[in-house]
Amino acid sequence: MRLFFLLGIIALLSGCELWFDNVNKQGNVELYLSTVPRAEVSDTFLTITKAELQHNAGQWHELTLEKDLSQRNLQRLDITKPLHIASAKNIPKGRYTTLRLTFPVPAGRSIRRDTGGTFNTTISSTVAIPITPEFSVTKGETSSLLLPLDFQKNLAFYEDEYDIHYEVEASQLSAIAMDAGRIRGRISESALNNLNCESTTLTTNNEREGAYVYLYKDSGQSLDTLADIMLGAQESPLATAAIKATDEGNTYEYHFAPQPQGDYVLALTCDGLKDHPLYKNTTVKLSEGIRVKVPARGETTVNIN
Repeated sequence: MRLFFLLGIIALLSGCELWFDNVNKQGNVELYLSTVPRAEVSDTFLTITKAELQHNAGQWHELTLEKDLSQRNLQRLDITKPLHIASAKNIPKGRYTTLRLTFPVPAGRSIRRDTGGTFNTTISSTVAIPITPEFSVTKGETSSLLLPLDFQKNLAFYEDEYDIHYEVEASQLSAIAMDAGRIRGRISESALNNLNCESTTLTTNNEREGAYVYLYKDSGQSLDTLADIMLGAQESPLATAAIKATDEGNTYEYHFAPQPQGDYVLALTCDGLKDHPLYKNTTVKLSEGIRVKVPARGETTVNIN
């Protein structure tokens, strides 16, 4: 009897110690969303019904979603001011490997800029998004995670005799720590003129219509024969950035979402309107590439003149 009593006391103390240990090894997470607009689309609305993070040990932890996310036009977000979409308080410290999002069917709608037509927008009902590189929650601190939605690269238009819709290509998504390295810079009017751009129109976001900076992984490729967007192609851009007019006149700027540390190549295009992610388009004109390094943290400035 005395043995059972002692074992009970030990178990109780162990449980208290475990509870105390867990409480003192917790941190917070804030989840943000940034977007790059798709050239021919003026509006995109998506509904997220659930957000979860997976700890390296395997457990899933649900985040609390912000209200009214479905009312935000994701084509008009300022990439320098990401949208806060969810948070989690007091989750275990350590490394988190996957962000899992759940969407309704359809997930939302998109509106074309040219015709005003509205189309259902779909994505897999449950999407497991890898977090790269490593993302960790630290005891007593708040860690911020970003989900970049690059619509220019990942929002594809499908049309057949049965259905017409837009689809966010889930296989192309990844999340990254908010404080990872970034690339930004200014672009001169002459740099765009060298491409003989067909349009100089500015959108309601003050972005140059169809104009983007494309970002490629530097694999030693030729800088004067860079590829257009094509889903799944190794030579395709990893990310895009819209080109936005500044208040100074004849000058533009661009900002990329955070990227993993490494070597990259930048190139300009004015042909975003014809660059469809589902097939190769040899008429998409690109400038000669510029090699650039992205640091683990901080910002790299590359001006294009």
